[in-house]
Amino acid sequence: FDVILDGANGIPFFTPLYSRIPKIALVHHVHSEVFFRELPLHLAHLANLMERVGMPLVYRHVPFVTVSESSRRALVKLGIPAEQISIVHNGVDCTWYRPGAKSDTPLVAFLGRLRHYKSVDVALRAMPALLDSVPSTRFSIAGSGPARPSLHALVRELGIGDHVEFLGHISDRQKLLLLQRAHVVVNPSLKEGWGLTVLEANACGTPVVGADVAGLRDSIQDGRTGRLVRHGDPQELAEAVGDLLLDHDRRNQLARNAQAWAAQFDWDRTSEQCLQLLAGCQVRRRKP
Repeated sequence: FDVILDGANGIPFFTPLYSRIPKIALVHHVHSEVFFRELPLHLAHLANLMERVGMPLVYRHVPFVTVSESSRRALVKLGIPAEQISIVHNGVDCTWYRPGAKSDTPLVAFLGRLRHYKSVDVALRAMPALLDSVPSTRFSIAGSGPARPSLHALVRELGIGDHVEFLGHISDRQKLLLLQRAHVVVNPSLKEGWGLTVLEANACGTPVVGADVAGLRDSIQDGRTGRLVRHGDPQELAEAVGDLLLDHDRRNQLARNAQAWAAQFDWDRTSEQCLQLLAGCQVRRRKP
């Protein structure tokens, strides 16, 4: 091979230890506290050690590419030199993701893996307060994962089963229709690299209310394409979503802004930037 693209999803492959081929490390986000939400404690400590100590040590001479300024800062904090890190944003296919007919009743949607760090429980805990202000609201949750049983239990505990539906894994076509029909998409996650579903919703003319955390504060323009709220605060989330459901003019303005924002991110441009980085590795390889 000419170049290795080493994708580090929490724990990297540590390719510099066994290959002299030029390489680029691809990191969507630094996991850190995510390990402690998803893994048994002893494994979380091990994974955290490998990410915080092993990766900066083993990859100290390797160029990095990441998807947001938040992730770049997190890598610098780990000890990766800033000059070794390039940012290449995720794109969105605006020929596929485009506005469509909205639901006749207020519809809030979540789309993503049902893992604990995604904090879908926060959105569910926001529902009682949201139903007080917008009683006809429905909440559609698309995705599957290990947190699903506990989320079902929470719905029963809160007594909101008539307003919440779990769609499970859905097709691309179903995903498009959900993002088009929703009036607001929520992303209450603890951390994201960028938040690809934010742009996909935006391209469909749907604003997103997300947690004010790494990644989401990059992909959501607060007050312009959506809203950022304090992570883990159901009341603040309910108020932000409720305001958008009730204020049609404001929601429509955010939707227009969101669609224009998403149009700036194109997969062809993303591909070209990545190819240039890979070609740069080859140039450095040939210099000796």
